[in-house]
Amino acid sequence: MLLPVLMIAALAITGCLASRMFEPGDETGLRRFEELVTLNDGQDVTVSFLASTTHDEIDDGPPIVYVHGTPGDATNWNRYLREPVGGSLSFAVDRLGFNKSDNGKAVTSFADQAAALMPVLGDDKRAAPILVGHSLGGPIIAWAAADYPERVAALVIVAGSLDPNLEEIKWYNHAMRSQLVSVWFPKAATYSNEEVFAARHETELLAERLKRVTCPVVIVHGTADSLVPFENLAYMKEQFTGASKVEVIEMQDADHFIIWTDAGEIRKAIARARELVASAHEKSERVGETDTRSDMTEIEASKPDL
Repeated sequence: MLLPVLMIAALAITGCLASRMFEPGDETGLRRFEELVTLNDGQDVTVSFLASTTHDEIDDGPPIVYVHGTPGDATNWNRYLREPVGGSLSFAVDRLGFNKSDNGKAVTSFADQAAALMPVLGDDKRAAPILVGHSLGGPIIAWAAADYPERVAALVIVAGSLDPNLEEIKWYNHAMRSQLVSVWFPKAATYSNEEVFAARHETELLAERLKRVTCPVVIVHGTADSLVPFENLAYMKEQFTGASKVEVIEMQDADHFIIWTDAGEIRKAIARARELVASAHEKSERVGETDTRSDMTEIEASKPDL
């Protein structure tokens, strides 16, 4: 009887300490927007996101959209917004259930989380962005690229958890579902716990879609990742069969939190994705010019002799 009591006490103490960890970071100098999004089931939800402010220096490359893991929020990417990679217009999204996008419940569906990215995806007015996803943000941006291929230019998956067979429920995940324990934790922690429980099922659904991802994919993973097994990298290399390009960056001895500890390397990976997008555009333009010349030749050949 003593052991369960000690476990609950330890979790409660951890919860009190962790509550600070779940507090959003500083938004000074950033712009925040909120938009109403209709999900696949017709439900309307509020999606909030931050934007970079260096518009005077923005280049003509694709925007960059950052998607956090679980838990987390848009402020996880503050450094990337304040100093945008390549001067790109940059956004960071509060995923459904977190910070300003908390609509009162956990949202475990990857399909819904991907649909919630709609305000920052490409359309007739906005160029398709590069999506950067950390941890659980990785499978979510992959889902978005599969369902909305024309609205996504490239993916950068950092420490992504995509392999269903590597999803594991720990004893503390079960404990967190107890009201006696969960009361000591902020909502973000309990929502995150529900995402962990749903992750295996959701990644199984995602597996059927990965071959539909056609854009370039850059995968970054630390060999010493203690939360998301490094073996996820091999799985992704096998599954992205439809991608125009797949490049892998193995970070030796790096842990799960590389978006903070190795920001320079992550920036290089994003810059590489920008290069792949630019290369694809140049190739497309060359093909278009060739087709145009071919059409003109056919028109000239079909003219009647006068």
